[in-house]
Amino acid sequence: MGKLEAGDILLTVNGKPATRISEWRKESDQKSVRLKVLREDTEKEIELSPVFLSSVPFQRVLLWGGATFQRPHLPVAQQRGQPRAGVYVSYWWQGSPAGRHRLRPLRRVVSVDGVDTPDLDAFARLVAGKQTGDPVRLTTIDLKGRKRMLTMKADTAYWPLEELVREDGRWIRRPVQTGSEGSTVPQTAPRPD
Repeated sequence: MGKLEAGDILLTVNGKPATRISEWRKESDQKSVRLKVLREDTEKEIELSPVFLSSVPFQRVLLWGGATFQRPHLPVAQQRGQPRAGVYVSYWWQGSPAGRHRLRPLRRVVSVDGVDTPDLDAFARLVAGKQTGDPVRLTTIDLKGRKRMLTMKADTAYWPLEELVREDGRWIRRPVQTGSEGSTVPQTAPRPD
């Protein structure tokens, strides 16, 4: 049949009225679920297989240029109708290159020097070779979908590329190493994303 779309109003789940999430949560544990939705003034029947997404919080962040980068949040992407491509800027420090060049939180960096950065590893590969004083051109997208380009100067002496990784219930801070092909490699154990 079809899939759910933004704006659909859920009417029934397996023939039962959908009035509260708690009432039909059990129904969604089945392999397939029949939904009736109201879409553009028309009732539609939809059958789908529920997939539950992990509720495990992020396990890795990158620190570079005085900003913190992480995988884009799923709820933000869902609420704003945006893809999860790029790296999400979640924090910046005053006096850092990110602070001086206005790389602000709530934006996704989608390219570095014109090369796409679909994930943390791609971003790390592109900024890893930058030396202090090198210009770095970043293309960002805000929560409203507006693109902005900015150029900042790398500062590897005070704001090097590092990662915070959650391992064995604790956070570990370490430099990011890149492999011979430019891929990022862990120093001790694989990093879950």
